[in-house]
Amino acid sequence: METTSQKIYRFSRFSSVRSKCAMDTDLEQFMADICSDTYRRQVEQYRILRLQPGREAEAQRIKSSMPCATVSGICFGGHAITHLQAYSGLLCMDYDHIGNHTDDVIARAAALPYVAAAFRSISGKGLKVVARVDVRDGALNYPALYKAVGEAVSACAAHPYDEKCRILSGYCIALLRLNSSSCVL
Repeated sequence: METTSQKIYRFSRFSSVRSKCAMDTDLEQFMADICSDTYRRQVEQYRILRLQPGREAEAQRIKSSMPCATVSGICFGGHAITHLQAYSGLLCMDYDHIGNHTDDVIARAAALPYVAAAFRSISGKGLKVVARVDVRDGALNYPALYKAVGEAVSACAAHPYDEKCRILSGYCIALLRLNSSSCVL
């Protein structure tokens, strides 16, 4: 009898950016949640407000109230690096200002064997790419690992990654699927 096993990647999820109370989740559940219609109303409202002059603060309040996750690790007491308890074996890279090429970049990134998931940012104009990495490499030098993986994905996706998002306990904000290619797992 042949069996297969798939590693379950566990990390912390927070009810909002300001929350200090972490909940344990895994990649499959996180992707199911953000690729559903659960947050559709908030995301659509955020996208409308952020484009209206004088309504940026209101848009930011919506964004700050959205669930978020520290995909690279399990945290306790908040999502600062001092709260990190364990590495997840995942790395979340940020790609901003992709514009109308987001679906193409998602498809290119998702084709890489080490990419576990890819999804649109809350603005709809950016992208998050979640890659599988060796937990030991993350523990040794996370910024160097982020750079190496970011450059490799960027070369394939033909779009630069955001180098400022290399903080291990950085969070990504949950969003939703607005069309069939917005989320790939």
